[in-house]
Amino acid sequence: MRTATWGAPVVVNDQAVIGRMLQFAEAELEGGRAVKAGELIGQFDRSGCAVGLAAVSLVPWSLPELADRRRAAVGVIGGLFKCLKCSKWHLAAASGFFIGEKGVFVTCAHVIQSADKEIFVVLTGDGRLTPVREVLAADAIADVAIVRCEGAGFSTMPVVAEAAVGSAVTVFGHPNDHFFSLTQGIISRYFLDPRPKVGEMFSITADFAKGSSGSPVFDQSGNVIGMVANTQSIYYGEKDGHAENLQMVIKNCVSGKTILKLIKPVVGE
Repeated sequence: MRTATWGAPVVVNDQAVIGRMLQFAEAELEGGRAVKAGELIGQFDRSGCAVGLAAVSLVPWSLPELADRRRAAVGVIGGLFKCLKCSKWHLAAASGFFIGEKGVFVTCAHVIQSADKEIFVVLTGDGRLTPVREVLAADAIADVAIVRCEGAGFSTMPVVAEAAVGSAVTVFGHPNDHFFSLTQGIISRYFLDPRPKVGEMFSITADFAKGSSGSPVFDQSGNVIGMVANTQSIYYGEKDGHAENLQMVIKNCVSGKTILKLIKPVVGE
């Protein structure tokens, strides 16, 4: 394990994150530069894309090192929408991560397939703002979308197929607008999702919540082994049609193997 000493912690201003993204998204929309969400959803029939993936890391990292090295490649993806209570624009935030330096970004399909969203923008962990321009590949059933953001020179992270049950994992995401939150746990199991054609998924004990969809799940060497997908709450019983006595929340993730099925590796981009 490396023992390097890392700098002072990054202090996140959650309201400023939302404010910057909202201002940027409104400017993109008003300037006529934005690609509408409906057009992006229309590109979900794209089944694969070529990406120059980052080299796999083989050396274990400390958690401070992982947070420092991977933060820039973690993104907040925001969908611009108007609520039914006012005429102002709002921003719904979710998670994702860059795998290609020319703006190749991975998130959950259900993040993009939101009928009420107008456009999507991304804020990187090192403060860059960029609009989502197209869907490169998607599998709506498996809940994976690979999109292209405008620009180049983005920090990226490697993706590997899997890690062993019991392996330590780290999630870097944005639960309920608590941006760039780091949590740790283990892989508790791999399983076949009962929904037809979804395939292999895995569960972890690292904490996450709404807004974390698309968050990268890392192994101890900073490789992405999957991404946050959904939760399942287990209750002891039901009374008058309402579940009661919450016992456990199962935290499910898309496997790295599923993400890699949409990618044709290339040398460079």
